[in-house]
Amino acid sequence: PSFSALWPKEAIEMFDGQTIIYIGEGRGGNTGSEEFHRTLSENYGLAAEVIDIPSWQSADDRMFIFRSN
Repeated sequence: PSFSALWPKEAIEMFDGQTIIYIGEGRGGNTGSEEFHRTLSENYGLAAEVIDIPSWQSADDRMFIFRSN
């Protein structure tokens, strides 16, 4: 996967819903570009909930639930 792909950031900007569920590693992790995480936090703030989920031994995936203010 390419962490420099623009479509995740663009998808957040086009989305007009109130809740986004993101599964992956947090900012600075192996999933999602810095632009993606910045856009997510600018549009939705901090995650309303962070839920531990099963993941591969080398991964630190979690379920992040973001709700707009």
